[in-house]
Amino acid sequence: MDEVGRGTTPEDGVAVGYACLEHLHQKIRCRALFATHFHTLVDMTADFERLVRWCTTVSEQPDGSWVYVHKLRRGVNRDSHALKVARLAGEFISSCVGPIVHANR
Repeated sequence: MDEVGRGTTPEDGVAVGYACLEHLHQKIRCRALFATHFHTLVDMTADFERLVRWCTTVSEQPDGSWVYVHKLRRGVNRDSHALKVARLAGEFISSCVGPIVHANR
């Protein structure tokens, strides 16, 4: 499950995410992959004895560039990389759209 609660208020997203995790863990007791950006869920589910947390990380370079490290590691990544991704998306859009805008002038 990915991005459960996305597109809602943070409070609603956490509530939906918690309800799903609790049901999967306590009632169904199944194996599942559950991805979220709601860091609060980590603390709220600390007593879920069968829940194992895995995350990815980012390798940051001295020049400010970065790349996702595509390896899972045990633990929680509490750093948010949203601004880095948004900046990268903006650069991508500018590089794609810029030439089209200039060509149509």
